[in-house]
Amino acid sequence: MQKRKGQLVFEFIVATVLFITIVLYVINTLDVNVSAAANNMIQDDLEYKAVQIADILVKSEGDWNAQSQPNSIGLVDSWPYLSADKAVDLSIWCKDKFVQIKDKYQRFDLKNKEKIFVSVDSPITPAGLPNPPWDCDPWGDVPEIKKGYAKRHGLFDDNGDSVVITVEVWVWRG
Repeated sequence: MQKRKGQLVFEFIVATVLFITIVLYVINTLDVNVSAAANNMIQDDLEYKAVQIADILVKSEGDWNAQSQPNSIGLVDSWPYLSADKAVDLSIWCKDKFVQIKDKYQRFDLKNKEKIFVSVDSPITPAGLPNPPWDCDPWGDVPEIKKGYAKRHGLFDDNGDSVVITVEVWVWRG
């Protein structure tokens, strides 16, 4: 009986190297594209939440009561006018009692590390109110990281004159 020796054929070596190269290329391409898609999804989610919060603020009537927890976080006084008083109340509640209104924002499915910043600005200061902007910034300034942003305009009545008021919302993960 004759012994057989295994021989490595040149074509087999080329095919194996080519196969491994293609597999590594595909894995690398998937890694890059999936990572970019995941980052885009996070950005879109933050934008969506910022738009939701901004729309609720400028389209719903808020129930701000200094004595008890507010029932809703809207700024509308009577459509189409926003209330500068409610914007000031939002600012006060955010600075002093944010824990009590935090659950109002949870309906937007904010994750544990997601934070918000709301700024309401006006070109004039209504009588008896502090100077604008009236901010809701329980975490301090908005960092320069990936964030969602929405800007809405509304009106408030200043002795018969309509004044444009700007509502800006940032949502980010901190």
